[in-house]
Amino acid sequence: MFNFGKKVLYLRIVIASLFKDLGDSKMLIYCLGLLVALSTLLSGLILTNKKKEEK
Repeated sequence: MFNFGKKVLYLRIVIASLFKDLGDSKMLIYCLGLLVALSTLLSGLILTNKKKEEK
């Protein structure tokens, strides 16, 4: 059975290899990070608003 620590380690290796491949295009990394952060915030706000309307 997979241990949670092993999953995190494999995820870190995959993410590190992706950043190594994109090392020359830092602006792309910043834009993608900003896009992910904004979409996560927006989806959280929408879900929170729907929970309040259902009560």
